[in-house]
Amino acid sequence: MRVVAIEGFDELAEAVRPHARGDDLGLLTETYWAALHGLVTLTRGGRLPREQHDRRLALLLARFTG
Repeated sequence: MRVVAIEGFDELAEAVRPHARGDDLGLLTETYWAALHGLVTLTRGGRLPREQHDRRLALLLARFTG
């Protein structure tokens, strides 16, 4: 399982790389991963309303890719 997680992180880092703009790629990828994980965990647990999920995700993506 650990190897799969590392491979997944590496894939995400490559997707984030064009948006790093000189920032630490590993740290930026960790932050992005944590934000996505938090949205999923809180939504699944009923602590964030599902009906706003698409808007929340769009806001996050806009901040990381804008």
